[in-house]
Amino acid sequence: VYSHRAIYLHAMSMGAADGMAITARDTVLSMVPLFHVMGWGIPYATMMFGNDLVLARSTSAETGSQTAALERGVSATQPTVIACTPVHFAAFLRAIDEHRDFLDNLDRVILGGSSVPTALSDKISADYDFHLIHAWGMTEPGPLGTASNTLHGGHPMSQGRFNAQMFARVIDLSGTPLRGQT
Repeated sequence: VYSHRAIYLHAMSMGAADGMAITARDTVLSMVPLFHVMGWGIPYATMMFGNDLVLARSTSAETGSQTAALERGVSATQPTVIACTPVHFAAFLRAIDEHRDFLDNLDRVILGGSSVPTALSDKISADYDFHLIHAWGMTEPGPLGTASNTLHGGHPMSQGRFNAQMFARVIDLSGTPLRGQT
C-alpha cells in the first residue's frame, strides 16, 4: 500500500484533467490535515508538478481568529485550488460570505472526506465562480479512487470517474456485478 510506486501513481492521478487537474500553474491551499489521505497526497503532487503549496494551520473556520487567519492566508497567497472537507469549507464560506472578493483567483475547490451536501453544491454553483471537484479515496487504493468534476456546473450526482490506476468491481446490493451499466 505505501510503496514508492503507489505514491507516485497517486500524485500523477491528481494531475489528470478529469481528476483534480493540478498543474504547475496552480497554487494549492490545503486545508486538509496531513493524516487525511488527500492531505498526505497533495504535497507529493505539488512537488511533482512544481506548483506552489500553502498548508493551512487549522481547518476550522468556526472561530473568528481562525477564520481571520485563513482569510489573510488566502488573500496573501491567491490560491487557484483549495482542498478541504465539505464541512470545513461550508463553515469557511459562511464566515467570509459578505467579503469574498479575495477568492477571485480561485478556479477549483476539491472536497473530500464525505459526500458534498446538495445545499453546499447549489450555493457554490449559484454564488461563486469556481468549479467543484468531489474526490473519494482511502488509503488502500493508493489513495485517490474517484473524482467527480462539475466543470459544467451542478451537483456531483455520481461518485465520479475511477482514476486510471484503479481496478474496481462494481456490484449491486445483492453482490451481482454491474457490467456496462451506470
